[in-house]
Amino acid sequence: MPDIKPCTKFTNCSLEDQFRSMDSELDEVATALVVYLEAKSTRNVNHLAEEIVDLQTACETMLAIINVDVDQVRQRVIDKNAVRGYYKEATGNA
Repeated sequence: MPDIKPCTKFTNCSLEDQFRSMDSELDEVATALVVYLEAKSTRNVNHLAEEIVDLQTACETMLAIINVDVDQVRQRVIDKNAVRGYYKEATGNA
């Protein structure tokens, strides 16, 4: 599976500008979700998935801007979530 990559074209943006980009992408996810919930078609689920990946890409770009070791941060979050039991088999409760 390909990694999510930051948009290097925007890694010189200010944090505020990149946050606005992330916020805009989140709005697009919300809109695509509403469309999908109204009509659960293959086309709509694919559009929703693409918008989610666009949001992930905007987040990766923010991580590049703040210049952190993303793998190290991801591992800390994975470890934290494992301790919280977030990776256990789903039981039907959200």
